[in-house]
Amino acid sequence: MEKKVKVFFYFFIAAIPLGYRVLAYKFIPGFQEYEAAFFCLSDVFLVAFLFFAVLLLKKSFFYNKVSWLAILFLTSVVMAIIFAPLKLLAVYRFFRLALYVFLAIVAGILLKEKIIKREKVFAIFGGMAVLESVLAFWQFKLQSHIGLRFLGEQKIGVGIVGISKMSVAGVDLVRPYGTFLHPNILGAFLVLGFFAIAYFFVKKEKINIPLLAFLYAVSLGVVLTFSRAAWMGWIAALLFFSLTIIKEKNNIKRSVVIASLWFTMMAAFIPVFPLAGSRAKITLNQESVIERMSYTKQAVEIIKENFLGIGMGNYVPYSFYNGVYEKAGMKNFWEWQPAHNIYLLAAVETGVIGLVLFLALSLKGVLKKRKEDNFEKKYLEAGIIKSVLLGFLIMGMFDHFFWTMETGEMMWWIVVGLSF
Repeated sequence: MEKKVKVFFYFFIAAIPLGYRVLAYKFIPGFQEYEAAFFCLSDVFLVAFLFFAVLLLKKSFFYNKVSWLAILFLTSVVMAIIFAPLKLLAVYRFFRLALYVFLAIVAGILLKEKIIKREKVFAIFGGMAVLESVLAFWQFKLQSHIGLRFLGEQKIGVGIVGISKMSVAGVDLVRPYGTFLHPNILGAFLVLGFFAIAYFFVKKEKINIPLLAFLYAVSLGVVLTFSRAAWMGWIAALLFFSLTIIKEKNNIKRSVVIASLWFTMMAAFIPVFPLAGSRAKITLNQESVIERMSYTKQAVEIIKENFLGIGMGNYVPYSFYNGVYEKAGMKNFWEWQPAHNIYLLAAVETGVIGLVLFLALSLKGVLKKRKEDNFEKKYLEAGIIKSVLLGFLIMGMFDHFFWTMETGEMMWWIVVGLSF
């Protein structure tokens, strides 16, 4: 039984970045990303893992304090379904969320039981990040997809409507997607992969050329996504990680290794510095900034009127049916999106109490003090997880995929699970 749990868990980890999915059901006529149910490749491994894990752990789940916090959070989500315009959608999104929260709790228990190991998870994430970076490089070079649809690669190209592009000197450039649904999600995963590789790099306390090459490849991948949220989260996370690790053990070897991480990050910007510099400039009159400010204003107004929430996945239908988008002058269907802030989105859909419980559950693991054997190894692991979660928390202020997209949710909750 234990072997099956390990196999399906690690296969699930490897499948997280593979965005292949099948449309299972549409909750409204036509197609809208946020009002549809999908069956994902990773679902196979996740369900199998949880099934065998429950058989292995039996009642251990209910003797875990974090489990009761999770139950409280999910209860607030259930309560909000009452007020959902599309109740069936809210139920589907609840079960999706419950699955990922259950994943986090079970992963935390298995880590304590030493059935699964963080180090192996880091190795898988690091390896997948290198592969995604290579794919991102070729997509950016070709300005097109390369034919990996069976792995979840999106059909991208300069002439394709709806694809994420950036304009430089009047020329549109397609941002790479990897096997994800959006470059911003790719950016978040590569930040996770960067720190996964950094774990092994720092652990050795010497300059390891192959690992340094992998770090550079992933760093270049992060840069090529041109995701400003990912850049901000990446820089903040590395700063936090550097201070944490040097504080724990300050010597010449450790300082050189940390300096190498910063050098690798900066070196990755050099090949595309003019493009990155242009992308990094943010002004209040930029379309993306104006849109985010509008979504933020909308979300605040909805929260004021719906303290207990409007149901998971119902931000877009509620805003459409109640004239929120119309009032904001958003007449095009592609403008009908959720708020680009997971905290506002959580408050809108699960209520203010739901937001508080969501944050409490997400931060529970990183805020507790650890007393374990092999302290230095555990301290390094904890430093990696805390840094990644900090990066995710920052990215969550500027995008919604950690709350609305399957891959984003999986990344968020597995990192939370690794923190327990």
